[in-house]
Amino acid sequence: MWKREDVPIERLSWLDTRSILRKDGTLVLNPTSADDGGFFTCEVSNGIGTPQRATAYLNVEYPARVTYTPTVQYLPFRQQGIIKCHIRANPEVQFVTWIKDKRLFEPDNLDDVIKLKNGSLLFTKVNQGDQGRYSCTPYNKHTTGGSSGAMEVLVREPPEFSPHPQPQYHGQVGEEVTLVCGGAGSPKPSVTWRRRDGQNLPRDRTDIQGGNLTIKSLRKSDHAFYECEVKNEILTIVASTQLLVEGTTPHPPYNITTNSTSFMINLRWQPGYPGGRDWEQKYTIWYRTKGSSTWSQIDVKPPGSTEVGIHNLTPGTTYEFQVQGKNELGDGMFSDIIEATTKGKAPLSGDGGISNAQQHPNGNANPHSSNPSSDSGDGSNGSAFNSRGPTLGKEQSLLHALVSPALVFLRI
Repeated sequence: MWKREDVPIERLSWLDTRSILRKDGTLVLNPTSADDGGFFTCEVSNGIGTPQRATAYLNVEYPARVTYTPTVQYLPFRQQGIIKCHIRANPEVQFVTWIKDKRLFEPDNLDDVIKLKNGSLLFTKVNQGDQGRYSCTPYNKHTTGGSSGAMEVLVREPPEFSPHPQPQYHGQVGEEVTLVCGGAGSPKPSVTWRRRDGQNLPRDRTDIQGGNLTIKSLRKSDHAFYECEVKNEILTIVASTQLLVEGTTPHPPYNITTNSTSFMINLRWQPGYPGGRDWEQKYTIWYRTKGSSTWSQIDVKPPGSTEVGIHNLTPGTTYEFQVQGKNELGDGMFSDIIEATTKGKAPLSGDGGISNAQQHPNGNANPHSSNPSSDSGDGSNGSAFNSRGPTLGKEQSLLHALVSPALVFLRI
């Protein structure tokens, strides 16, 4: 039995009329196609014992060819633009020739045109003279499979924002906020919104009308950067804005850095959003020796400082740290866990020497932040304590074939 990419040959309808299985087990493909390449497996069995298998890779080589020719392409006036030549080749393309308005077009002689490795042309600053009828012809070591069809390249004014989103928007928990955006241009552009972190917009609380994004019943989890995309056939432009949701507990500190000595580790961090404009927040450091189930804590003094030294530690020992902010509404979310190791050699025995810290009243407790996506946004404590600790994150041969009108014999 023969298989291609673990699929029996008899199930591949596109090989029905081109494959022959000989009495000696040889598989013949005649003619070969550019799509035939892949792993072929021969499986032999007489019903006794385990079937024997051998695998080979069929590499089908063919001349470079154009796979798709758009009849119209647009270039944005006074900006960068690309005329695409959609190519398929094996082995890879060696060069591409271009024709513009029935004459040889030589981009190597132009300062503002660059030939890309994939065969396309990059115009660094488009002008009206770049408009015209283009065609491309790709070549590899098997020469070419032919030229593209004619492509009408049109130079047009790119789309623009109308209006442009503001740099920041503010909204209170539970209220409604509208992020303004619009686009103008010809052809008329579409306007879409997304979160920059890739999270989905909440369908039950968002509405887009005329390019403007409205978010209802604001929650702490809505605090994020958002992107407005204005797009048409000529160009896609994107603008970012930040939505600050006020009236919440603090967001997690970030960009934590450490500096170690034998008995001390110094921490610095960037404060997360405090939960409101000009709100003050205080910080607590949670730390433990790596592998321990017990966390200790120390309040940072003076309040509001974003740097602290943890003293009386054990040399040559690795510690884990988290930073937590708090404001008048309560404790905020924890930072990511970071590790730092004191200098020197570790003692032969001992428990890591955590001192100068207050044991959490729950005993073997671990700081663990709640999921922002489940935050109701009511300003309640966004943390919980979990005694279990934080969640941390046959040999093959190579066959070559030259595409039609050749044929290939597969014999293992």
